[in-house]
Amino acid sequence: MNFEEFQNQSRFYVVGALEPGEVDEFEREREQFGKKAEDFVTQCYALHEAFALSLRSLKASAAIKEQLMSMVRERKGSSCCFEGPNGQSRFDSEQAIFAKQMTKKAEQETNRHVIKATRR
Repeated sequence: MNFEEFQNQSRFYVVGALEPGEVDEFEREREQFGKKAEDFVTQCYALHEAFALSLRSLKASAAIKEQLMSMVRERKGSSCCFEGPNGQSRFDSEQAIFAKQMTKKAEQETNRHVIKATRR
């Protein structure tokens, strides 16, 4: 691997996108290239951290929250709950699946807003 290839691999290494076998090879090459490699990897980490810090965390919009709560209320009225052995109320498996789907949908919507905001 030449140094240019090492630089390309460094970017993947920093974000954790290398396969285990690739990590081993990368670390061997990192040792071979010495200080020059360490300086480049350090620079990649700094850029990665700066990028991560530049992302603004956006709160989910009121419309998304209201839609989610409306869907939860609808489901809550149509599904049954049962009492667990220790007296706690538990959602049935259908509600648990629904909750996971809605959480994922809300996360995707929030991520979409974050990506839009960073492109500006």
